[in-house]
Amino acid sequence: MLGFCNGLDLRIAKVITQEARHQFSSGKSVERALAMALVVSGGFSTGIVSLFLKYAKPPIPIQMFFSKEKAIDWLKTKKK
Repeated sequence: MLGFCNGLDLRIAKVITQEARHQFSSGKSVERALAMALVVSGGFSTGIVSLFLKYAKPPIPIQMFFSKEKAIDWLKTKKK
């Protein structure tokens, strides 16, 4: 089974539903993922993502970034 790396730009998201958070933290949405980069704009979204990552304990490496370019560079290091 091939794995993939994924990036999400949360700067454009208005709302992340409880169902989406549950799906993500359960591992179902990242079964084949090797890593995920989350791009945030700072402020409130940074705090929310930090809390989510602290308590959700995702099954893959996840890193938060303020720059799309840095996120892509990090994801490239996770590809096998």
